[in-house]
Amino acid sequence: MNPSPAPGGLGRGAMNSGANLNVLATQYAMSLQQSWIPKGWQKDVTVPERMKCITEMTPCIRIQGAVPGDKAHFEAFETACTFELHTLEMSTSKEEYQSHCRKKLLEIKEDRSKKLQAQMSAVDAQRHHQAQKAHDAAQQTVMQQQMLYHRLQSNFASLTPQQKQQLIQQQQQQKQAALRQQQQQQQQQQQQQQQQQQQQQHSNNSSNSSNSSSNSSSNSSNSSNSSNSSNSSNANTSITSITSTTSTISTTSSSSNTTTSSRNNNSNYSSRHHNNRNHHSSPINCHSSR
Repeated sequence: MNPSPAPGGLGRGAMNSGANLNVLATQYAMSLQQSWIPKGWQKDVTVPERMKCITEMTPCIRIQGAVPGDKAHFEAFETACTFELHTLEMSTSKEEYQSHCRKKLLEIKEDRSKKLQAQMSAVDAQRHHQAQKAHDAAQQTVMQQQMLYHRLQSNFASLTPQQKQQLIQQQQQQKQAALRQQQQQQQQQQQQQQQQQQQQQHSNNSSNSSNSSSNSSSNSSNSSNSSNSSNSSNANTSITSITSTTSTISTTSSSSNTTTSSRNNNSNYSSRHHNNRNHHSSPINCHSSR
């Protein structure tokens, strides 16, 4: 098996130059077109098909939370390139190669989905625990307030007006404190929901970026193939034009030969006709001589 370009060196070079994943995929596709020499059944596999396997697998391998263009994303791209090359070398047919790629991609997606669900479940459990804890604390506060209220209410009649006023103010302060605590809990829940939405949106953007990279690599390869087809078509057109010109020259030569032959026939006919006239006129000459 002829080796393909090493993805590791290409990936690190592009990463050091600040290139994004789309540029990296395009460079790797161009490198495959220039140096990859398929043999046997590999001739049925095109560069866009190889790049599709790589670019679809990269966002699934990428470490959760990694930003596109960072080291983790390039390491995921290199891992996908290594797996694709190993699968190409170990497969015995195009169908087996495609089957291994689809199976591996499905396994990675399922594994990542399970991890994401586990993370979401852990966050939900933590949120539920915090909410339950806050609810229990609020219930306990309410019970304490009620007990205090009933205890004070029993002695309310014996309190002085100043003590009654202090008791009312104390109850109002407790209600305000409970309300502030409830508002803080609601704000914390909203912030957690926003963080989860941002993580989900970031994951979707990463997938879209990888799909765009796949399309760009496929378009680049298709453009190269179209250029080669155009050159072949132009060459065939030139050959057809030369053949047509040769045919025209042959036709002209044949016409010229036909004209020459016709002239020779006419000349022979005139010569025979002249001889015949001389033959008919000779008796007259002989008679005159006599």
